[in-house]
Amino acid sequence: MKTLITLVIVLMLTSQFAFSQLDIQCNLPGCGTPALPNQSVHSYTAVNSSFEGCTTTELTKLTACRFKWEVTNGKITNNSSTTFEADHAQGIGVKWDNINAQGKVKVTVKNSAICSECPSGSKEITLDIKYLGTPGPIEINSVVYTSPKELTCNTSPLTISVSPAANATSYDWSWPSGWSGPSSSTTPSVTVTPNGTSSGNIQVAAKRSDVSGLTTTRSLSITRGPKANITSLSSSYIEICNPSQTVALTAYGTNADGFKWTSSYALINGSSYVSTPSPVTISTTTSGTIFVKAYNACGDSESEKTVVVKYGLPVITYAAVNGNGTVTYPHYVPNPLNRLEVRSDAYNPTYSWSMVGGSAFYLTPLTGTMSNICDVGYIPTFVRVEAKATNSCGYGNYIYWLEPNGSMLSASPNPATDDINLEFSGTPTSINLFSENSALAAISLDQKQIDRKKAIANGKTKIAIDVRKLPRGIYYLHVESKSKDTKKMRILLN
Repeated sequence: MKTLITLVIVLMLTSQFAFSQLDIQCNLPGCGTPALPNQSVHSYTAVNSSFEGCTTTELTKLTACRFKWEVTNGKITNNSSTTFEADHAQGIGVKWDNINAQGKVKVTVKNSAICSECPSGSKEITLDIKYLGTPGPIEINSVVYTSPKELTCNTSPLTISVSPAANATSYDWSWPSGWSGPSSSTTPSVTVTPNGTSSGNIQVAAKRSDVSGLTTTRSLSITRGPKANITSLSSSYIEICNPSQTVALTAYGTNADGFKWTSSYALINGSSYVSTPSPVTISTTTSGTIFVKAYNACGDSESEKTVVVKYGLPVITYAAVNGNGTVTYPHYVPNPLNRLEVRSDAYNPTYSWSMVGGSAFYLTPLTGTMSNICDVGYIPTFVRVEAKATNSCGYGNYIYWLEPNGSMLSASPNPATDDINLEFSGTPTSINLFSENSALAAISLDQKQIDRKKAIANGKTKIAIDVRKLPRGIYYLHVESKSKDTKKMRILLN
């Protein structure tokens, strides 16, 4: 009998000791700090370090038991209620109500369906709920803004405010770069002076003095504008013919207070730089470029327009023959076709072509927007061709001197008996006929002899060589042109 009583007492003491070890463990930073609402989830777990677990299950220690949870001034996230009971529900999440009050968490441990040895009992903890509301949308001069706000570019003071945050004792403020305003205040309204052009974020953080590190914030993105934009000019190209001439130009844009005109060579209203909303007058003695930007209180436009200024007569800056831009005097060309091309420093000038010396069978400017290309062909001896580029100031010219290079076109008959008839595109400078058995020329004609013997017909130079007195055999004809090229041909005399 004594043994039975002793066993019952031991079991009772063991159960009381196990119950006395039941506790509720809080998520960090711990149960000694305020419970923060605003829909933050706090975790709570039942613990009992003395309970080793049920002998009928492999579940770890207290997890095998049944738990009933009760919460005051909050909701259990497991079921969005103030109470929750289930086997193995050793932990819960809690969202505290947005109030200033005391919150309570209570857990009761019971036997479960798989464990009848659980340390029955309850544990309750009390926490302080410290609620801090969120500031309302940011207001600028009493107007509410919930999306990015574009402010005009000036430095007029602004009143920045928010609806008070519940339980807030102070407010911290941050401003875009260059703005001047308080960094903290005890009221939700302050006065700030903006920088003229800088943008960024306005942010306010509500705080309560009895909870270190607890803040709620509201922010508003600020842009500055509207930006100035230059859209067009009255002209992007002007021609000035002399130092006393002036040309008026006008710039157009949007959101522009005026326009900035810059040039390193031209005078704009008598200066190299002008900032003005009105039209300007240009004068110069040099060709170049003027740069124009729009501006307003927010600064200069990102884009710019340019004015190309041409001073004086057009200048031929490029002259080519058959695609070769290196032109010599005279320039030896082949027949029948030669293509001439010029380019000018003027914008869209009118081109014209004419023969000013010699003759050619045709001179044909190509049709097109500029007509800066001309074909010339069948030049008997020489021709001088003048190209003109004309603008409002007059014209600039370039004169080609073209001569056929004397290239041999044919030698007939071959074989020959009495005469060899030679035909050239122009006049060669020398003709030599060599026997295959001698290094000395059997017949040699220099420039003067060629000029006396030549005949010109249909734009071609023709020369006849008498070979009656030469021994029969194989000869080689050497013809040197004005471009120093030497053409060779095998001739048979029979």
